[in-house]
Amino acid sequence: MAFLIDSLIGNPVVRQDEKRLSIPKRPLPVRPRDFFELFAAMGANASPEGLVRGMDLKMADPRGIMFAVLERWPTSEELAAIEVPYRAPHHIRLLLRTPEFRTPIVRRLFEAFPERIRLLQVRMPRCAGEHALAMLAEKHPVLPLDLGTRPFREAAVLVPLLGALLSRFATSRTLVVVQPHIAAFLEPPAHRVTGDDPLHWDLAQPPCRAIDRLFAVIRPPEDILLSQANALLTALRAAASDDEPAAVTAEREHYGKLPAPDQAAQWKALGKRVLARVETRNPLCSALGDGTAEGALAVCARSPLELVGLHGYAEWARGAFDSAPPDPVNVSARILLREDLGPEDLAHLEALTSEDRVLYDRYARKSAAVGLANVKACEI
Repeated sequence: MAFLIDSLIGNPVVRQDEKRLSIPKRPLPVRPRDFFELFAAMGANASPEGLVRGMDLKMADPRGIMFAVLERWPTSEELAAIEVPYRAPHHIRLLLRTPEFRTPIVRRLFEAFPERIRLLQVRMPRCAGEHALAMLAEKHPVLPLDLGTRPFREAAVLVPLLGALLSRFATSRTLVVVQPHIAAFLEPPAHRVTGDDPLHWDLAQPPCRAIDRLFAVIRPPEDILLSQANALLTALRAAASDDEPAAVTAEREHYGKLPAPDQAAQWKALGKRVLARVETRNPLCSALGDGTAEGALAVCARSPLELVGLHGYAEWARGAFDSAPPDPVNVSARILLREDLGPEDLAHLEALTSEDRVLYDRYARKSAAVGLANVKACEI
């Protein structure tokens, strides 16, 4: 990317002495926050080489590096294994490759930047989940949960990803995490302490604090299951391809010869067969509790959860996320409609959503009473 002065004068600025411009080095990091801020400063252009060049490592020692990267002191065995003479850049690269650094990245960033508001989404199936992620990612750092897996083991992959992610610090004051079950946000983290704990260091702060925003986008439960059926019908109606998900390919093999794309009646008939095989049971209550309305309502009563109806989600999200809604994503064709269903189909839907219907009706009454799509779950 061109420097601002280059853009203004139309030509790049060239040093007459042909020496390279020096990059100011940051002080040696002494805590994880300092270390993560290096990634934020590099942004999308982050690289392992840039990371170590950006630090003043003259006074680096293995104990300080270990604490800055992993927030703990080395064991005697680890310290004895450090090569002599000490090479800090090599040590840093080795620590970046460890699952200990990568796996708990969400907790580490939460603790390193406690002043940042946490946007915590309980993602329901077929309730604008991908759209919300796309909207949040426009401006906010959406924290990944799979950095501990093998694809992110190499620093050449991990460092640019963290740089691009943390560069969002320049445009937001938030951290975003998405989970399929509310317990991940409300239950305290597990701290394992051996022996006595005279400092009471077995802390139990849950990821969701009073200053954070915990929310879930919901819709009528029958619509969720119909949308699941229509999502598969939409995929089946499209031409098969080499990069098609294996699950869709397996469904093609199960149903055999498919109707022509313009045979609407036959697709509706196929849709009923697809719906009959849907096994998702009470997705709302399962995400918010134990699958029962009683359990989900008990969690709602003790949490700061905000329930947002899909019908008003886009307008609510504009203010909540401080972003303009993108175009709809992952939208399935409306092939099978509720009015197409017979008594057996409706009975199947009722059996799968009876608990969810209790919860959603409570939400709908409160939403209608206040005239808003978003309501406090503790008030339903």
